[in-house]
Amino acid sequence: MPATPIFLYNVGDSYNKTCLIDTILIKGTTAVTDVFTLVDPTDSTKIIFDGNGSTLNFALYPFPTGVQAPNGFKLQFKTIGSVCVYIR
Repeated sequence: MPATPIFLYNVGDSYNKTCLIDTILIKGTTAVTDVFTLVDPTDSTKIIFDGNGSTLNFALYPFPTGVQAPNGFKLQFKTIGSVCVYIR
């Protein structure tokens, strides 16, 4: 089954269904100090993924075995353009 993209543009944007995160693509990053955080939408203390940017204007995080998100995920913090989370 192909991965489905979920676009997160603003802090607080979320996806609230059980899923497996396949890949994360970030756009609009200009430095490795650019960061973003995905958390469990029901408990913001449960961090699903912390990522940082690159100087290439994009960064790609593939997860060959997937990252479990039993309650979905929420964009809690970002200093980058947009985050696209591919789920399956």
